Amino acid sequence: MDTTKHPDPDTWTENNHYGLCGQSCPCCRAIVEEGNDPFGVCPICWDKKMKSKTKSKSKSKAEN
Repeated sequence: MDTTKHPDPDTWTENNHYGLCGQSCPCCRAIVEEGNDPFGVCPICWDKKMKSKTKSKSKSKAEN
C-alpha cells in the first residue's frame, strides 16, 4: 500500500473517505484514536494527525 496518498479519487474523497465512515473507516479511526499504538487506522491520516500535533506543540512552546 502506498502510504503517501489515498486510493483512486473514485473510491476515496477527503470528506467521505471510503463511504463507510464510522468504526469501520480507517480514516475516521485515525482521527479519533488517542493512543500511541493505533489499531486499524489509515496510515496516511495517522501520519497527518501526528505531524499536526507536533506542529501545535512546537507553536505553543514558541509562544510561551
